[in-house]
Amino acid sequence: RGGRGGRGGPSFTTGAGPDSQYYRNSPAAGADDNVATKSTEPGGPCEPGDDKCREDREAERLAALKCNDDAGYWFNQGEAEMSIGQTYKARTRFRRAMSIGRVCGSQFAVLASKRLAALNLSCEYSRESLARIERDYALRQSRRGETRDNGEPEGEGGAIIDLPSRQRALRALGHYDGNIDGKYGPMSRDAVRRFQREYGFTETGDLTGVETVYLICGAAQNANDLKSINTLGIMYMAGLGVNQNIDTGLFWLKRAADRGSSDAMFNLSLIYGSGTVASSYYLCGLVQDVRIADSYLQQASDAGHPAARKLLEMFRTDAPSVRWRKIRDEMKVNDFYRQRMLPVGEGCTPNPAPAGAGN
Repeated sequence: RGGRGGRGGPSFTTGAGPDSQYYRNSPAAGADDNVATKSTEPGGPCEPGDDKCREDREAERLAALKCNDDAGYWFNQGEAEMSIGQTYKARTRFRRAMSIGRVCGSQFAVLASKRLAALNLSCEYSRESLARIERDYALRQSRRGETRDNGEPEGEGGAIIDLPSRQRALRALGHYDGNIDGKYGPMSRDAVRRFQREYGFTETGDLTGVETVYLICGAAQNANDLKSINTLGIMYMAGLGVNQNIDTGLFWLKRAADRGSSDAMFNLSLIYGSGTVASSYYLCGLVQDVRIADSYLQQASDAGHPAARKLLEMFRTDAPSVRWRKIRDEMKVNDFYRQRMLPVGEGCTPNPAPAGAGN
C-alpha cells in the first residue's frame, strides 16, 4: 500500500508525503532526537525530548496514512468500474478519491483527477467491445505472411487500429514526433508512456484495450485529428473498442469525409453499398442505399483514393444498383474478403461472442 510515490502531504523534515514508504514506516515522520532543529511551520520537526510534539506528529502521520489509504481504496474502486465500462460509477468513485485525497495531498487525488479528465471523453465501451480489440488484433496477427490484394504484406498493418494509427494519434496529442512507420521502437514506447502519464494510467509503455480507446478517442475529439476521426468512426461501426453505434459511427465518418478524408469517403461507400466495414466486418441489419454509396465512391475516386478508382474503372458502365451488386458478389467470392468478414451488431444470428467468453 501507499500509492505511487507522491510529494504532497504535510511539511515534514524528510519532505515525504503519505504516498511514500519512508513516511509510512517512520515514526513521528522521521523526527530525529539527535538533531536539534527548530521550525515554526505546522507539522515541522520536534525539539529533542518534546514527547508531546512527537505524539502530535505521530497522530498527524497516522491520520495522513488513513486519508491516503481511503483515497487509494476509492481510486481502485473507480479503476475496477472503469475497466468494465461502468463510467458513471467510475466517476463517482474517482470524485470521492479526489475529495478524500486532497486533504492529505495524496497522489491518488491527482490520479483520480486525470481519470475524470479522460472520462469526459464521450467514448463508451464494454467488456465485449474491449475484447473485440484483442480479437481483431489476434485475427490479423494470425495471418502474418499473407498478402493483400495490392501485394502488400498482411500482418500488424492489417489490424483496424494498427500501429501507424496509434502513432498518428500519439502525434496528434503531442506525445510522438517520430516517423509513422508502424515500428514499435523506443520512441513509440516513450510516447505511450507520456500518454499514459497524462491520463493517469500506469506507465508500462504498452497500451491496454481501455487505453487504446482513450488514445484514439482523445486524438479524434480533443486534437481533431482527421485520421483518428476516421478510425473512431470505424470503431463505432464495428463495435471495436467502443460500444457499437451505427449512427455515431456514421457521424464521425461523415465528419472526416466533409473535411476531405478519402478514406472516410471510401468507407462510407462500402458501408452504404455492401454493409461492410474496412473489409473486415459485416454489419447485420444495416439499411443499405446504393445511391448514397455511389456518391461517396465517386467522391473518394475524385479525391484520389486508389481502391475507389479501381472499382469505378471495373464497373464504370454499370448503373449504381448493378455496380454495387457486382461489388457485393465480388466480395462474397473473393477469399480475401470472405475469410475476413466477422458479423457484428443487432440482427446477427447468433451474435458473435466476445473473446474469452465462457472461459
